[in-house]
Amino acid sequence: MPACATWEDNDQTVVRVDCLKPWQWHEYDQAIDQAYDMINGVVQKVYLIVTSDAPTLTKGLPLPHILRSLKHYPINLTRLVIVNSAAKSAFKSSMFETVFQVYPKAIDQLAFAVTVEEALSLIEKWKNMPAKKRRTLTF
Repeated sequence: MPACATWEDNDQTVVRVDCLKPWQWHEYDQAIDQAYDMINGVVQKVYLIVTSDAPTLTKGLPLPHILRSLKHYPINLTRLVIVNSAAKSAFKSSMFETVFQVYPKAIDQLAFAVTVEEALSLIEKWKNMPAKKRRTLTF
């Protein structure tokens, strides 16, 4: 399947959505829905990693799909990390521009990483932050 969601850890605190080329926006939507069902199925705070191995976006407009995913996020979703290894990725640029134009408060709750390992490292840092600095997504 070109886009799917899985638990990244046994404690069920990190969900990973992989968008493997070639993927379509409807597959992204299905994978995000699957991730949100997983997150809604637990009570603890959960971090989300979304990866794409494609240097360019799939055909179609990303905005409706990104906004859809932001409008329906689970209450216990804490932070989001977008992973793409391409230095000047259209995926990263599009996600960045879209999210921050529509939801400027998201700037400290969304991060970009080049590898999943880097994303997991960021998440570990966030998990170790004092409780006052840790917060859920507020879009």
